Amino acid sequence: HTNALRSSLQNLNAITDPLDKGNPGQVLSVFYPAGSYSPKKSLQVGGVHFWSEPFGKGQFDRALLSYEVGFPANFSFVKGGKLPGLYGGEPGTGCSGGSQSDGKMCFSLRLMWRELGVGEVYTYLPLSNRDKLCTHPMITCNDAYGQSIGRGFDFNKGAWNRVALYVQVNTVGKEDGVIQLYLNDSLWLDIREIPLRKEKGIGISSIMFSTFFGGNTPEYAT
Repeated sequence: HTNALRSSLQNLNAITDPLDKGNPGQVLSVFYPAGSYSPKKSLQVGGVHFWSEPFGKGQFDRALLSYEVGFPANFSFVKGGKLPGLYGGEPGTGCSGGSQSDGKMCFSLRLMWRELGVGEVYTYLPLSNRDKLCTHPMITCNDAYGQSIGRGFDFNKGAWNRVALYVQVNTVGKEDGVIQLYLNDSLWLDIREIPLRKEKGIGISSIMFSTFFGGNTPEYAT
């Protein structure tokens, strides 16, 4: 994962909190250069993309990822972009950019903003029971890319948005996985009976620190 890390770290900096003047601490700032979008498609490297393994090489049945994300008051959401989330399996083995999950190698759950800052959980999960999942009112499927889950909340500009993503993997052979999303401490999404894996050896392994504009076509570009 070294190449992805080196090519995008130039866009990550620690700065004084620009949204809360009462906070003397620093925050991470991500830069999205003009004209940048999907790392695999855009010549201009925008945003940041790497995996963080805070607990080493462990694989876990459940995890809670919480952070705050802020957008400047003049931020243009364009058509959409990715935000960090959780990854299952060996980091970098797929489950992003159109590489589908077969439930045996990997799965991923990131946050995403759409036009006008509408938010969702954006996943690559094995759709073993596609008819059931894709007709769920909170799930939108895409044959070529990932699934949109829980779309409909709003990311506010000019303020911090606190998000907490809880994921519990399913028992192998059962569809009893759990995905929950809290927005500013209020439960927004609680989806159960979700398959995340087909083999016992795959668990939640890492933070997928992935944020960029896209989509993989130029109309997503900054």
